[in-house]
Amino acid sequence: MKQLSSSTENTTNNNSLFNRNSTVGVEQIFEWLDEQKSAVTPIKNSIIDSLKSSSIFEQMWVEELNEEENLIIVPLSSDFHSQHNAQYGPKNYLLFIEDVDGKIRKGNIIQYLPENGNAFPDLPVSSFHNLYNHEDLEADGKYVFLSMADVFEYDFTYHDGELTQYNYVEQERIDLTCTHWWLVHIDFFADGHTETDITDLGETCSTCPPNQLCDEIDGSQVLVGSNSPSLFPTPATAVEEFIVAEKDDHNTNTTNWEWWRVVYRIRLNGWRFDNSSNNFFSANPVNNGLNAALNLSSGINFGPCGLPSGDCFAQWDLLTFNSSRSNNNKTANVYIQGTISFPNRGDGTPTSLYGNYINFLANATFP
Repeated sequence: MKQLSSSTENTTNNNSLFNRNSTVGVEQIFEWLDEQKSAVTPIKNSIIDSLKSSSIFEQMWVEELNEEENLIIVPLSSDFHSQHNAQYGPKNYLLFIEDVDGKIRKGNIIQYLPENGNAFPDLPVSSFHNLYNHEDLEADGKYVFLSMADVFEYDFTYHDGELTQYNYVEQERIDLTCTHWWLVHIDFFADGHTETDITDLGETCSTCPPNQLCDEIDGSQVLVGSNSPSLFPTPATAVEEFIVAEKDDHNTNTTNWEWWRVVYRIRLNGWRFDNSSNNFFSANPVNNGLNAALNLSSGINFGPCGLPSGDCFAQWDLLTFNSSRSNNNKTANVYIQGTISFPNRGDGTPTSLYGNYINFLANATFP
């Protein structure tokens, strides 16, 4: 971990994800926060002043966001009081994104609510890098993203290092002054499927979402952008067919030829971005079963005598189904292995072992 000082001098980069070369110091952070103030937003201005006085700059650190940008994290003291989750005693942080030019391009207030019994009362270094890059997290719990005006934007809940819930506020302009609001809630299950529930929050004719304290500016002065985060724009599901094994030798063996194919359906769950290179898988691939359209659910037909009672009837038995993710969840991997046997033959025809491996790319799976 690299501790930043108030100096704006460059520090040595040792090529670690969490010892990053950054030019952003306390002065730049204060300047950026002051730039967020406005003469028509007294509530927001007061929150920013509280953020400045509550920042523990001696403990701030830097993590890698990507090859060109940094994440700067500043813990906040208990002197900062958000309108959200006060009853749970969250750990509050400022999170800034430093661009390739060494300037702050975005900032959020972050709340971390540890899961019951969590061994991490404070966030481990690497948490935000892992969150933004869709990697497993050490610290289970809820991560809440708030605007600099202390307005809720979205949150993520993790259990056993995996994303289990996601909430965000969606909005639609009704006319030049009023906005309709919804809360979108998505649950993620161990088998890879998701379930979505949408709550109608009503409409307002100011920039404030319902039931949140902020500066009641005329809604025609749009100060609040879309709250659907760029982290997780659209959940996506695809089912791909995977040929594990096949044989067709009737062109070369006219007396005792074989034709068969073992095809599995693989269900893939993930998230789709406008830029497909950012797509990623949210769960390991799931075995969606043999392709019943090929009559493989009860056996495989071999040539003209492949009826279930015939001596050419063959049986597929699944031995292994392994699935995983790699490349920061941008690649999904499947390995399937099984045997083909001839239960009706008495001539000692051996059981044959077949296996195959396939990779799925998120940018191609969710175009």
